[in-house]
Amino acid sequence: MPEQKLVLEQTGTAPYDNEIELVLREAPATPVAIHLRVPSWHEGTPQVRINGAPPEDGPGPLTTRRGAGGQPLTYVRLKRAWRERDTITVGLRPRISAELLPDGSPWVSFRYGPTVLAAEGDRNELVGIFADDSRMGHVADGPLRPLEHLPVVLTPSTYDPAVDLRQLAPDQLMFVLDHVDAKPGESVVLVPFAGIHDSRYTLYFPLAEPERLPERRAELRAADAAALTLRDRTVDAVAAGEQQPESDHRFVGQGTWSGLTDGLRWRAADGWWSYRLTDPDGTATGLQVIHLAGEGAGPTTVLVDGHLLGTLTPSSGPEGKEQAISQVLPLDANRRAGTAEIRFEAAGSGTTIRLREVRLVR
Repeated sequence: MPEQKLVLEQTGTAPYDNEIELVLREAPATPVAIHLRVPSWHEGTPQVRINGAPPEDGPGPLTTRRGAGGQPLTYVRLKRAWRERDTITVGLRPRISAELLPDGSPWVSFRYGPTVLAAEGDRNELVGIFADDSRMGHVADGPLRPLEHLPVVLTPSTYDPAVDLRQLAPDQLMFVLDHVDAKPGESVVLVPFAGIHDSRYTLYFPLAEPERLPERRAELRAADAAALTLRDRTVDAVAAGEQQPESDHRFVGQGTWSGLTDGLRWRAADGWWSYRLTDPDGTATGLQVIHLAGEGAGPTTVLVDGHLLGTLTPSSGPEGKEQAISQVLPLDANRRAGTAEIRFEAAGSGTTIRLREVRLVR
């Protein structure tokens, strides 16, 4: 705050300790109030010390105001005559929390305060873990691990999964999941995600009520099988709204934009856009299109090399919720091998569907 001649420097090794220190590098000649924001992940009232001792008259009462997004923000107010090299030490108590995926599907991650936690996995077959200077050298394309082998967090539907995450020692950021279905004799230990290097890891864990564990395991096996089938059927694919895949497939368009809904990227238009997908052997038999359901979109015309392939009609998800809709449009059996332009156009004065993915399939 240069206008008040107040300069503070923050030090500390958070999240590996729970104290933050502020050192005044410049202080005004007159008393001034310093407001310290209390993070939402803190439990209780912060412990504040000035030059190693509690404030003589105590910290001011907690105050709350609304942030730019409307969320409540809480502050501790400290007003006094400050001197250069004064220190303010704030002791925090991070809360362990669990967070589901934005779409509400049964996957859970954990945090300690603001620190995202993950379980370190094996270090085998880490193909491409170090990037080179090739076009796709940043992509680690080693073999994937099956979802069905993941530990499943067991929690009743009315229960907070974070309750079952236990810190092993107060001075260590290591946590263990108490109620989890894992390999015999295996403990699921979570550590700060930012500290995991040169290893596989698990950040989101499948979630299930204890009585539904067999069904959840079956769902994971089915997801593995579906992913393998789709991989084998795929000739070429584009993730819509994502810069690198669209650039790699020669994206062009007019009156088009991308967006993000519940963590899912998409592209829409009131004009048109196109990609160029490659079918080197001419084996593709269909064009699979995945888009988000929802109101407000109009019919969307799909063309291949300038010829009409079909029209996508938008539909509403259950109770107005977002839902991914998958359709496969059959391709002309006499189409030649090579590169094809796939074009999406708004059919009328409205906007197109919100496209998530398009792929050539066998």
